[in-house]
Amino acid sequence: MESAFCELGTGLFSGSLTKGEASKTSLRKMVVSMPVVLHVGYPKTGTSSLQVALAQNRKTLEKAGIHYPLLDNDFKQRYLGQFLLHGTAAGEASGSIEKLRHLSEEFAGTEETVVLSAEELVHSFIFREGSGLIGSSPAFKEGIEDRMAYLRDKLTLISNDIRILMYVREPVGLYISLMQEKLKRSPEFIAPDTYECGYRLAAEAFERVFGGQVNIRPFDRSMLTDGDITTDFLTYLSSSFDCTPPLIQSTNVNDSLSAEAMYLLWELRQMPGILEDSSSYQFNESELLWRTLNSIEKKVSLGSRPQLRQGIAEKILENNRPDLDFFYERGIVLPFNGPQYHEEVGTASDLLRSTDFNDIFLYDPYEAQRLRNILILMLIRSATGN
Repeated sequence: MESAFCELGTGLFSGSLTKGEASKTSLRKMVVSMPVVLHVGYPKTGTSSLQVALAQNRKTLEKAGIHYPLLDNDFKQRYLGQFLLHGTAAGEASGSIEKLRHLSEEFAGTEETVVLSAEELVHSFIFREGSGLIGSSPAFKEGIEDRMAYLRDKLTLISNDIRILMYVREPVGLYISLMQEKLKRSPEFIAPDTYECGYRLAAEAFERVFGGQVNIRPFDRSMLTDGDITTDFLTYLSSSFDCTPPLIQSTNVNDSLSAEAMYLLWELRQMPGILEDSSSYQFNESELLWRTLNSIEKKVSLGSRPQLRQGIAEKILENNRPDLDFFYERGIVLPFNGPQYHEEVGTASDLLRSTDFNDIFLYDPYEAQRLRNILILMLIRSATGN
């Protein structure tokens, strides 16, 4: 097995070799360590479910030669992306650079496959004009590839074989999921007119810095192995690195909201002082509220799937056509799992720049009123003890 890993390691940066280089490569095969698999997301592609599964099954994975490091019990490994997002000074302040140094020293020369996962590594490539999305940079910053090179150099101390893995989903579905996530923390959406996934920018930047080609896999339940992100990820490890990891399934970590629940959250956020506006993961009030709404929907079978206006969805696809063409060139087709939008003709240009829920999404007012009434009833019963 180790020789197979070694062959893969030398092939990552392959090219024509002189006799002297070939001799050095043969020597390198004898000492090269196992690969580092760097999973960079994308957001809303089952990343949290995968990370939880990897963290909860670390001992089982270690028996198969796969190590998922946990520093300070951070199963999301956010330290990997902090200095990419905010620069060296912020990285030093948050301790992320020190953690990265500790990681590289602890696993230098390991004979295990090291798996790292942090979707923050691609946040700098999302919404480059400013998104307000948690963890995203306010602008696409100069010098991002220099910071990526710093990360590469640290990981190279573990292994010269660094593989980048990226899951992607079609742009309209990603927009809807990201807006649900953003709604938990702030009152405004991202205007469809400026929305870009940044897939190609991220993939090409990683390829320039790390060498080789980023492994891009579609995130679609119909295309994942057994319809599960963790099973698909471990199958990728097995097929790529000649190992046999145990089959571990994910548990769903982030439930989606209905269009009506999204509307109620947005409506409450328009009222000053009702919900905190948080740019961090500390959003306790809104998290409690959306989980309550989600629980109500499941119990009474209420709510409809979020849909965009047709013109909004078409604009999002138009904005992200370069990314879709980039995937197509690599033989990757992202399925469009409609209906993601209502069948209507056209959308006014001013709506494309809007951040108003009613201008972007469609919902059933009657269902929203039912959900609101049940929520009010629950609050009254809680207050009166009935």
